[in-house]
Amino acid sequence: KELRYYFFTCLKQISNFKYNPYCTTVTVTQSKVCAGNSSLTVGTHTYNTSGTYTDVLRAVSTCDSIVTTILNVLTSTKTRTICAGQSITIGSHTYTTSATYHDTLTSVIYGLDSTVTTHLVVLPANIFNQFHTVCAGQSITVGSNTYSSAGTYSDLFTSLVNGCDSTLITHLTVLSSSGDSTSQTLSICAGLSVSVGADTYKTSGTYTYHFIGSSCDSAVTTILTVNDTSVSVSGSTITSNDPSATYQWINCNNGDTAIVGQTNQSFTATANGNYAVIVMQNGCSDTSVCHNLTHVGIIESSFATTINIYPNPFNFQTNINFSEVQKNSTIRIVDVLGKEVKTISFSGKQLILEKGEMQKGIYFLQIIDVNKKVLNKKVIIQ
Repeated sequence: KELRYYFFTCLKQISNFKYNPYCTTVTVTQSKVCAGNSSLTVGTHTYNTSGTYTDVLRAVSTCDSIVTTILNVLTSTKTRTICAGQSITIGSHTYTTSATYHDTLTSVIYGLDSTVTTHLVVLPANIFNQFHTVCAGQSITVGSNTYSSAGTYSDLFTSLVNGCDSTLITHLTVLSSSGDSTSQTLSICAGLSVSVGADTYKTSGTYTYHFIGSSCDSAVTTILTVNDTSVSVSGSTITSNDPSATYQWINCNNGDTAIVGQTNQSFTATANGNYAVIVMQNGCSDTSVCHNLTHVGIIESSFATTINIYPNPFNFQTNINFSEVQKNSTIRIVDVLGKEVKTISFSGKQLILEKGEMQKGIYFLQIIDVNKKVLNKKVIIQ
């Protein structure tokens, strides 16, 4: 009774609540609604987002009631990865291109309509080029096919890379004359090779091969460039060392699933794990080795600044206070899928972060100081 007295005395001061310690009832309920087109009304208030809400239901002749509602809004969000040329069907819609799709499905969860959000990533077609130079009368075998005439040949291999079918294009040069000096400049995918006579080249460089004592006594010089799939790691950021390609970052811990929205040369992780990049260039689609990141969210020892964020969670804006003055710092805001939402250049000790067009949910602040040291903080928008 004493605890109830202090509780209702406080409530009276802030809301003019008429306290009757022997009459007022307190009720806690748990409710579920589906996202998109369902809501819950308690008294004069309507709620359509997950949370805990307290309402005072006033009565004229009977007792007032305090109702605490724990509301769970049911949603479904999935990331799907398919190969080029494939499609997925959700409800009555079929999708074939990378994008985020929202569909309303009837009577899927608890007999109500549900909003299903699908992040679709379509992996590019795997097309690889290989080059062979032979003398007249010689041949090469690719898969189940054998070729002996100069030309370009295409062979399809099943599930060669990323579970997707791959096309291997063979460029065959057949030398027929003697005493010739031939030069060729070639670019190939990582993992493939160039064959000239009995030599095979797999790394970038300049090579010369002499066909001696054969039907085509010739010299062939090959200037070879192999696509670079190496990466550099700094803190929680991985960067492809190939500056002129197209990129798709993948999560190695989740079946090599493509990370939605991560198509830049660099990727900053928001959680510990193993990550790699698909590098696409010159008709190639090469994947780097997976790199393990274990320091995401850990303050690097040289990042001495203490950061205080309040309120957190927040509705409209929050304050970011630094213990030391920042000069030319960068604040990147990414969502739980790793997609960059906003980048802010900042100098000073306090920054007010506005909700703006950001949706409700969990976000990560990646604060990068002038020395490129990184501090990660989590914020929640209610």
